Amino acid sequence: MATTVTLKTSGTGVSGDPITTAKLHKLLYYVQGWHLAHFEEPAFPERIEAWMHGPTVPAVHDLYDGHWGRPIVETIEAPHDLDTRLRELIDEVVELYGIDTGYSLHIRTRMEDPWLEARHGLSNHHEGCREEITQ
Repeated sequence: MATTVTLKTSGTGVSGDPITTAKLHKLLYYVQGWHLAHFEEPAFPERIEAWMHGPTVPAVHDLYDGHWGRPIVETIEAPHDLDTRLRELIDEVVELYGIDTGYSLHIRTRMEDPWLEARHGLSNHHEGCREEITQ
């Protein structure tokens, strides 16, 4: 999933800035949210948590540790096992949100109810939240 979003946003002219881990987390959050809204099931099984810097997929954080503000430049193979419905949804999300900078997505996602509710009133600067965003 992360691979597909990364490929869609790099080198295509769709993205407003290079894909960083920070931007990738936010795009995955939107893919998951849209998939839940349209199909009433998650797009992928990994948790999305309400971290200080916005929605974060810990498994992706571990995979790209150290890239938070830097572009992801590794060679990435496109997955071949995604169904058409999911590929089309990813295309829609990237088309809509991929033009935004990582920072603007960071700000936007931290103002949305799913992130705010998962943080249970914690300040935006409190690092200790590992609550899952489930909606």
